[in-house]
Amino acid sequence: MSSPKIWISEIRAPFLLLPLIFVLIGVTMAGRDGFFNPVYALLTLIGVVCLHAAANILNDYFDYRSGIDLHTTRTPFSGGSGILTSNKMTPRNVLFEGILFLVIGLSIGGYFLYALEFNPVLIFIIAFAVLGIILYSPTLSRFGIGECVVALMFGPLLLFGVYFVQTMSVSVEPILIGAVTGILTLSVLYINEFPDHDSDKKMGRLHLVARMGKKSASKKLKYIFAFAYVLTIAGVVLQIMPIFSIVGLVTIPLARKSYKILEGNYDENVKLIPGMASTIFTAILTGLILSLANIMAWILV
Repeated sequence: MSSPKIWISEIRAPFLLLPLIFVLIGVTMAGRDGFFNPVYALLTLIGVVCLHAAANILNDYFDYRSGIDLHTTRTPFSGGSGILTSNKMTPRNVLFEGILFLVIGLSIGGYFLYALEFNPVLIFIIAFAVLGIILYSPTLSRFGIGECVVALMFGPLLLFGVYFVQTMSVSVEPILIGAVTGILTLSVLYINEFPDHDSDKKMGRLHLVARMGKKSASKKLKYIFAFAYVLTIAGVVLQIMPIFSIVGLVTIPLARKSYKILEGNYDENVKLIPGMASTIFTAILTGLILSLANIMAWILV
């Protein structure tokens, strides 16, 4: 049996900050609108984090079984956990861990389905998430749609789902803010695909970067970031998002650093590492700012 430390390494815990922050955005949004169930909030947080952990682990498992990880040069942000390639865990144990976290997340989802009388909206969100987790590595990422599915899962569907569980109501705001968080999550996945480009393409994983080629794809990251910031400005101007959300634009210099590093070093993995770090920090900091914007609006109501 593997040690707890190795299990945690396999989860890739630092990446779980993103779903934690995104759940916080949804909960604070609902609280600002007069709805806050602390038990539901805690269960949602645990469920979403467990599902994200399951996605990380199962991706590692499928990538190892397909042979991709055997040809990949790892970085701190790409190439998987390295647990299987270093023989610290067996594939069977990794699969067990992934299924365990998936079951925990699904159990919480099942509780919400029961508590909310099997609402069809919730059924769709949970089913989409589970299929995305299971099919991402072996299927979706091979056809150039994996990034879009991840953007939906960690964007509009996640924010809308968190808000819906708290309020049992429909709103445009969680969809719009979710679009921002989903795009930023896509940016993290996108830049992390560059170090894996050669091995992924060789093994048939034709994600967006593999389809466009490194040089062409390196010029697209700035447009991905720009879309997120344009949506933020539009949300504030149209009074859909709290006015404090405009503070999220302070992360533009971080985003600029990311795409400048990528454009100049798209074929040099080591030099790409600061750009990958800056990209995930952009997503985390923007998410925190959007949460604080909701909290400020909540306090001032």
